[in-house]
Amino acid sequence: MNKATVNRLLITMISVFLIASLAGAEWEQTNGPFFGWVSSLTECGSYIFAGTHNGQVFRSADKGTTWKNVSAGLPSKMEISKLATDSQTVYAVAIDIGLFASRDYGEHWTALDLATNLRLGSIAFGKGIIFVGSGYWMEQGIYCSTNGGVDWARCNSGLKQTDITSLAVSGETVFAGTADSGMFRSNIDSLRWRAVNNGLPVDTSWEIILDTIGENPDTVTVKADTIRHTRISTITDIEVAGTTIYIATWSKGVFKSTDNGENWTYVGTGQRPPNLSACCVNGNTIFAGAYRLTGDGQEWEAMDINGSSGNTFDILVSDEAVFAGTWKGICRSTDNGETWAAINNGFANTTVTSLLLRGDAVFAATGEIGYGVFVSRNHGETWMASNNGLTTNGIVEIHSMVMSGATIFATTNTGPLAYSLDEGKNWSRAKMDPFPTTDLTCLVLIDTMIIAGSMSKGFAISTDTGSTWTVSGSGQGSISSINSMVAKDGIILGATTWSGMVRSTDTGKTWTYVKEGLTDDKLNTLALHNGIFFAGSSDSGVFCSNDDGATWTPANNGMTKRRVRSFATNNSTLLAGCDGGGVFISLDDGMHWHEAGTGLMNNNITSLVFNESTVYAGTENRSVWRRPLSELMDAAGVKSGRINSRHREAIVTVIHNPGQPLSIGIRLYRNDKVLINLYDLAGRMVASLVEKDLPAGNHHFFWNAGLTSTGCYLVEARAGKTVLMKSIPVFR
Repeated sequence: MNKATVNRLLITMISVFLIASLAGAEWEQTNGPFFGWVSSLTECGSYIFAGTHNGQVFRSADKGTTWKNVSAGLPSKMEISKLATDSQTVYAVAIDIGLFASRDYGEHWTALDLATNLRLGSIAFGKGIIFVGSGYWMEQGIYCSTNGGVDWARCNSGLKQTDITSLAVSGETVFAGTADSGMFRSNIDSLRWRAVNNGLPVDTSWEIILDTIGENPDTVTVKADTIRHTRISTITDIEVAGTTIYIATWSKGVFKSTDNGENWTYVGTGQRPPNLSACCVNGNTIFAGAYRLTGDGQEWEAMDINGSSGNTFDILVSDEAVFAGTWKGICRSTDNGETWAAINNGFANTTVTSLLLRGDAVFAATGEIGYGVFVSRNHGETWMASNNGLTTNGIVEIHSMVMSGATIFATTNTGPLAYSLDEGKNWSRAKMDPFPTTDLTCLVLIDTMIIAGSMSKGFAISTDTGSTWTVSGSGQGSISSINSMVAKDGIILGATTWSGMVRSTDTGKTWTYVKEGLTDDKLNTLALHNGIFFAGSSDSGVFCSNDDGATWTPANNGMTKRRVRSFATNNSTLLAGCDGGGVFISLDDGMHWHEAGTGLMNNNITSLVFNESTVYAGTENRSVWRRPLSELMDAAGVKSGRINSRHREAIVTVIHNPGQPLSIGIRLYRNDKVLINLYDLAGRMVASLVEKDLPAGNHHFFWNAGLTSTGCYLVEARAGKTVLMKSIPVFR
């Protein structure tokens, strides 16, 4: 290379380097799919808040028409059992995590100093005191704070049971509902509790206790005692409406008291609404779960809350509108419960288990209280359910999807294999379920053959779209919890939750465990990229195999997160999705990884797909995110040499991080000549790292700047027909 050429390249590269911004664009959340399990609702100021089963808080400023996630500052993994409001403060009660408060409508959250091992479940306020109930079999009773949550004390005097399920304050009185001992009441000032259960139904059971009298084993006298057990159905919610107190019970319906809890009477007639989680009053109408009652003496009426049936966990009345928190997100009624409509715009609380791309269509499968398959044909701007025939029998959680042409196959938590022959417009079920007592978890397609992995019964093979199945051969009986499968010719690999890798070299007829090189038995996902197998583990990052899965080596250079949940691949690019918001990119077959997850916060990445323009990431409880592929590469700081997949030319990657040695990775697909030189600004060669023929495979070279002067240097890397020129700055 002559001096003029070097100088021209250096000037161009230095200019690019000087104007490049370190702050790249971030991932953005698509508009859906929108829904999720809502555990609690409350109102504060002009806002409505919704807490979710998986620990997120959403806020609406327009009575539920749109929602905004306001969970920043809350732990990433928790379950919100209750949201409540005291004046202008919103409190979030988190099971096993603690109590959190926001004084600016959810913009910021502060953890209050209350033990995190109490399984907190309820909260109430009165006369400047915060009352928090510890339930869920922890039996720690009630804690109270008189200084805004700075200090706490137990206040259980008189409580016969300390498994607290609900709390409420009415005037000078605080009420506590328990798991099976009914209702307790106390004056706020005295905080001495007494049971107030007159009129509440009691279940009675008898237990026979046998004991022996005397020490002579030949003349043992047996004494039988009977112990009477009484139980009152769990009180799940307490509603104060003026001078009337209403309580919802889990199995006995709704009761009310008009004398401050001294006496209770059943509300309504006819069949009692079962399994109630909440009750609420709107004028003369009482709402309890998915039921309502208008006027005393009437029968309870079941409501169709957007198909949620009895899965209604909280009810809120605001300005004559009624809101319901369900497994399907949030529903609203403006006609006192006659009709309901889902209002989930912005309520991105969905777990996406699998993503597929076909043309401009993105398919998202949902799991963990999921509702089948959704499709977007406008890059995630809108999503539509694509479930005709799939969700006929209710909620469907999908474990995985694979596509062959226009046909989509899906494994679900209910019934036989599901498939669609028309890109998800209509769904059918296979005629036979290979394992009726266990879920199918994953699939791999080889020509006309479907091979399915299961939760506890190993593998099954079908050659007729699931009409008949053959349980896979020897060695499969002990294989369980199969998470992912991948195939290359007749070789199939299966990743399991607890037992590492299994391998078949005869298209699934027999299976053997693979251990060599795998230091982690908890495997989550598999991929095949340029003939190399990759495995993502729970604790040890990425492993790769160049010999069809027989042996494995770690491939974690640059991988800063080690719980890998998903892969996506094309001929030149390999992506890995991790827990904690990590997306990593490799352009050299896993030799180097670079992080490109800016903006994903702490999301767990469950699935990835991409085309030539856009990357889509499915998440746990945060729906689908997207980012241009070009930005992903730029953000990662990775520049690749020319890659000709048709002729499988060498891949050259140069990664430079200030303060660290220059790293040059080369993958050769055949024996070829490799040359790596470094030049200074004057075109003088500073170092020659290699100039020789090398065998096919992965090769790494490093250059430590050492005593090299501050300035810009040019790297020239040649591998066969692949040439990469890159400038690097050196600082002292």
